[in-house]
Amino acid sequence: MGAPWRWRGAAALGLLLALARADEAPPPVAADTAPPLKGEAVLLRLKPEAHLEHREQSHCWVGTGGVVMRRGGATLTAGQIVYWEQSGTAYAEDMVIFEDADRRIFAERGWYDWTTRRGRLEKGRVIRHDPGRGIHYYLQAASIDLEGSRTVFHDVTMTTCSFADPHYAWRADEMVLTEGGTPGLGKLVSRGNVLNVGGVTVGYLPVWKHDLGHSYFPLRETKAGRERDLGDYLRTTWGLPVTDRLDLLAHIDYFGRHGFGGGPEGRWERWDSGYDYEGRFLAYGIDDRGKDPGEVLPETEHRGWLYGVDHRFYDGGWSSILEASRISDPQFLPLYFEKASRTGKEQETRAYLQRVQGDYAGSFLMRPRLNDFQAQTEYLPKADFRVLSKSFLDGRLLWNSTTEFASLQGRADDRLVPRNDHSALRGDTRQEAVVPFPIGPFHAQAFADERATFYSETAESEVDKARLISGGGFRVGTQFLKPLATTSEFWNIRAMRHIVVPQVEYRTAYDSTIRNDRLRQFDPVDAADRFERLTFSLGNIWQARRRPAVRQETDLPEAEPAPLVTGDFATLDLRMHYFPVPHRDNADHPWSPLEGEFRVVPRDYLAAYTDWTYNPEVSEGLETWNVGMTINPDYAEAFGADRFGRARFSARALETDSSSSPKLGSISDRWSLNLENRFVKEDSSTLNATLTYVFSERWSAGIEQEYQWLPGHRGDQKLLLRRDLHEWVMELSVGRDANHGANVLFLVYPKGLF
Repeated sequence: MGAPWRWRGAAALGLLLALARADEAPPPVAADTAPPLKGEAVLLRLKPEAHLEHREQSHCWVGTGGVVMRRGGATLTAGQIVYWEQSGTAYAEDMVIFEDADRRIFAERGWYDWTTRRGRLEKGRVIRHDPGRGIHYYLQAASIDLEGSRTVFHDVTMTTCSFADPHYAWRADEMVLTEGGTPGLGKLVSRGNVLNVGGVTVGYLPVWKHDLGHSYFPLRETKAGRERDLGDYLRTTWGLPVTDRLDLLAHIDYFGRHGFGGGPEGRWERWDSGYDYEGRFLAYGIDDRGKDPGEVLPETEHRGWLYGVDHRFYDGGWSSILEASRISDPQFLPLYFEKASRTGKEQETRAYLQRVQGDYAGSFLMRPRLNDFQAQTEYLPKADFRVLSKSFLDGRLLWNSTTEFASLQGRADDRLVPRNDHSALRGDTRQEAVVPFPIGPFHAQAFADERATFYSETAESEVDKARLISGGGFRVGTQFLKPLATTSEFWNIRAMRHIVVPQVEYRTAYDSTIRNDRLRQFDPVDAADRFERLTFSLGNIWQARRRPAVRQETDLPEAEPAPLVTGDFATLDLRMHYFPVPHRDNADHPWSPLEGEFRVVPRDYLAAYTDWTYNPEVSEGLETWNVGMTINPDYAEAFGADRFGRARFSARALETDSSSSPKLGSISDRWSLNLENRFVKEDSSTLNATLTYVFSERWSAGIEQEYQWLPGHRGDQKLLLRRDLHEWVMELSVGRDANHGANVLFLVYPKGLF
């Protein structure tokens, strides 16, 4: 390819000299704007002092002093341009800028053929902004070949440093970009690569293939510390994003009391079409030479966890879940994956298929047990069909229906002797009819339901037994609205109203042919029995009309204020149950605890909530109480993780690129606080606090604190400090968990690689 371009360059220079010295040539024709050229090309002046002239003998247009040429979606801007009409080729020099749909390249000089969409630019430079990371890529090349949508860089340097002599750079003999042609958008194949830091070559790679739109820095996370049950430990996670939908990870860990462990992990997701999915796969193992908490020897030295889940959404209301979890022993997860063991989610293996279409839904579930130490119900399989509030007679009758068939296998812990496994075939159907009707200012509903359950065998070895449950009830409620003469400049309230929604519901199952204590208990279907319950609930909503904090996009002139908007200022919900037969339905207590929830959003940057459960029949009646507050919620998640779990500052207050981020304002714009306390009587009381503060465009910090008041006094702490070092980022994270294990993470990495 080099010879033809050298020939064209020599020919162009010779032709220009010939044009300049041709005394016998007719005088050129000057113009402000060239008429339409061949192929709908347009040549224009950029500045008043620019000059355009047509040289008939050479069949070309010559523009000097700052001109621009457009043709076929491509634009060439330069101090001087010569365009040959017959060949469709242009030569440009002096501050050349080439642009098309995918590229914007700066160069000193260059050729471009509009007919073949091929060209060459000398001493080219590309700047690409990556809004996801808030950085710029700088790419410089001795020459750049334009080959349609393919761009080839020769003798190239790529860096995120804006200095003329970058602190670090990736240098290559050749880089080829396709499918977009600019860093961050295209596929990259680079050959003859060296990594240069401070003028010193520190690495070499013959060939490198990558998508610059993805993170590439392999070290994702590292934790080091000391813990009572693990000893001195080092946990590292390495990763490589294969595509924007697939991330591959590898865990490499060392535990002083147990040895080396690790394994691969994959994560995938897609949320941009009618066919969406997400999933995860993990295979982790360790040849354990240590002891479990309490100095107990593990059941096996070869321990591990094999886990996978794939959740997919299809057109037509279809969705599916495939999940598998195989654990070597019951103590493995609490020791090595404490967070996974504390989520409360049952470790299960299942294949689930569901479809929801309008008022109808159906599902199919197959769930065998893989872990022999788990007490679990197997569904081999279970299928159901549901009707969701199907309307008849113009809404005067609603129908709800659930019908399922299941082959059940109750599996006990295999370590128990004797084992108590049991199985049954079960068919269950529940039909409910609802009749809504008004009673003056009240809206009411009356409902009746029938349930039939068929068992192949009961707990008393009775075969082919049927259980019938009949029930019904009613629901009555209304709504009151009262305008309030409340205004406040401080709280930005222009008007307010109070909405009260009281409701009473009576529900009963008055007849059951088989008591639930005569049935083997597989799941909540078998626990159904006779009951009677009266529920009182009271909803309160305070709505306020406010001026929006940020002016909305409207067609109103700037002099006119933005329109008022209505939103919830506060909500208060109360609920309590009464049981007419307390000894049967509520452990001999006629009243249930009072359940309450209160939320208030007085300003756009302030929110608070609390919920509680209070039992009036005991002296210390508060059973649960949760309370929380968030200040400046827009910045409350400054310390988060991206969709693949990589630690990253995500608040817009931390963005430093001037083209896409707001300027730091007052102190109130720089910090956020989140407080939360969860109390469970005679069990636990835990305080969680998160404070973030942005000192400047370079410095930011965050503190996370968890303190367990009950049981004992312990908690987790974490301090994160971040410094923007221009083209580098420095992060320091220091933490301590509830077991007094210290976690320290210190990273210094180039921007755009993490």
